[in-house]
Parts: sequence; C-alpha cells; structure tokens
Amino acid sequence: MLAEIETGIVDALKACLIAKHVREIDALPDLDGDALVNRFAVHAPAIYVSLGSFAVADGIAKVVADIACVARNASGHKAARQGDGKRIGLYEMLDRVAAIMDGAQAGGCGWRASRVDFVESEQLLKNGLHVGIVRIETSGAALPAVIGDESTADLGALQEFLTFGAQIDVAPHETPEEHQMWLKEPPDHTASRPELIDITPIREE
Repeated sequence: MLAEIETGIVDALKACLIAKHVREIDALPDLDGDALVNRFAVHAPAIYVSLGSFAVADGIAKVVADIACVARNASGHKAARQGDGKRIGLYEMLDRVAAIMDGAQAGGCGWRASRVDFVESEQLLKNGLHVGIVRIETSGAALPAVIGDESTADLGALQEFLTFGAQIDVAPHETPEEHQMWLKEPPDHTASRPELIDITPIREE
C-alpha cells in the first residue's frame, strides 16, 4: 500500500506542467547530512516526496505525505525564492504543488493540502538552497488484507519469490570440511551426516 501511494504521488506530479520547470521529481533520497544537501544542490529546482507518520484506526490509515520543494538560483536568494522569469522559484513551486495535490487522486487515495512549512537551515542557506514542504493528507486508505489470512488475502496478487533465505542457529558438531562434503550433489555422508536436515522444494519454471 505505502509504496503504491508514494509512487502514485510522484507520478501525479510528473504528469503536471510543473515537471517541465524542475530537474527532478522523485521519492526523497535515502541520504542525510552533507550527502542530501549535495544532492539538492545538483538537482535543484526539484521536488521530493516522503511519507510521514500517520494514524491507523479500524483498518483505515490516515496517510500523511510531505512534498519537499527545493529551489536554487545563481542570481541570489531572492531569485531562488521568487523566481526570475527563467527559473522557477520556491514560492511558485509551493503554490503549484499545493494546488495540484489539493483535491487530487493519487496512489489510490484522495488528497488535500493541509499546510506549508519552510525549512530553516544554515547548511541549506550556505549552499544557496531554499526548501519548503507541502503537507498533504488523505481522508483514509484501507489497510491491505493480512497476507497470512487466506479468508481475506488475495493470494493470487502475491508475486513469486525469487530468493529464499533461512538461518538455523545450532552449535557445529563437525568440521567445516565435513560440512562441505554434505553440500555436494549428491551429499557425501561416508564419514558423518547432519542430525537435522531442512528440505525446501522450489518450483522451477
């Protein structure tokens, strides 16, 4: 559910005219500190989407998302905030994003813009960056069915897994050389054999 919502918001913004005035619209990068500031500096003006903490009650999630607008202009801080007729400014980005998302349908949810915040950071200002955040909220998104509950889950919608991992933590009773003999095809049990064996059949296409 959450991945689809985040992707849906990104796609909704990319489909609007504002996409022509920015260098990047994407989910917020998994970076922090200097790395994130450097990313902002390279790609500004840009828009990034991030899901925030939200409440859940009676199977309904009140999802919250923050849309960060990042502006920069070589002509100075005023141009970065207000634009200069050539490059979009922070205020224009915030206006348009709030207007786009207020009443929008994205990621299977209806949205409303609830507030706008400005990020005050000396580190951002030193790099000529101005950042504002449009917060949007959905009236409610139904939680997906519990995967383990066959009575409600749509098992047909689950994708085939490609990798299976398992760990069994027991004290070793044989040498690594013996373990390698067990892993042969077919296993070599001439000198010893494992006391526990876990066999998982994997369907092959």
